[in-house]
Amino acid sequence: MKRGSADKVAVDLEKLLFINTLDIFDSFLPKLKEVYLESYTDLLLVDNIEEGSLANPLLFYEEYEEALNNFTYVSVAAKGEVKMLVPDEDNFEFEGRLKFLHWLSIGVINSYYELPINDYNYLINYEKLSKQIKNSLLDLPGFFGEITNDLDFYLVDESLNIHGILQNILNKKLIRFPFSNTQAIELFEDGKGFFNKSKEALTNKIVDKSLEDIKRRAY
Repeated sequence: MKRGSADKVAVDLEKLLFINTLDIFDSFLPKLKEVYLESYTDLLLVDNIEEGSLANPLLFYEEYEEALNNFTYVSVAAKGEVKMLVPDEDNFEFEGRLKFLHWLSIGVINSYYELPINDYNYLINYEKLSKQIKNSLLDLPGFFGEITNDLDFYLVDESLNIHGILQNILNKKLIRFPFSNTQAIELFEDGKGFFNKSKEALTNKIVDKSLEDIKRRAY
């Protein structure tokens, strides 16, 4: 084979490796996402969630599924190198209401009460509320999207000792955050493990398919 032909084979093989990586990994993605969603269901969709809790993971399921669908699983590095990625604690974008999942993934210290955003707004504008408590409210962690809706909420740390006052003003009992004092939940472990077990077979399939494709071409 002439030098020019050899160079063309190398260039074509690189292109085929890129195309087949995208195609084969794309066909692998549905099963990978299924493993991530199964982990979510097994670890978070438990039976002891109090009725009316805004921290019920069922309320975050669709957003999590959408985030998995929008995740960048394949990236192109320098010199056309293709890199396959899967969601983990470091690269997953915990944005908007999904910051809730980040809390669970690192573990929750202390006990909390849920404060729905409508109640929060009422309290912030309540004239008789002390400045000290208002300042505490302004520092509360919250989980909400770009567009405010009734599912958005804040968490009131029990150690602040203000939940009783807030309950009296609101004339209602605040729901205890169901994941208070819980260890880190390894939401991504099964997905990462499944990918790592499948990676060698995927790579071999990509290489074999690319070599088969290159053999069909006449140089």
